[in-house]
Amino acid sequence: MGRAVGIDLGTSFCVAAVIENKLPVVVPNRDVATIPSILCIID
Repeated sequence: MGRAVGIDLGTSFCVAAVIENKLPVVVPNRDVATIPSILCIID
């Protein structure tokens, strides 16, 4: 079975996690667990 990935797109920060052994594990970033939420639309 494949892994489930959860992504929390908050208004200030976002974080991603996977389920391992029935527990959520945050996908590590270089420096911090959360990163600023940014959206860019190029039209």
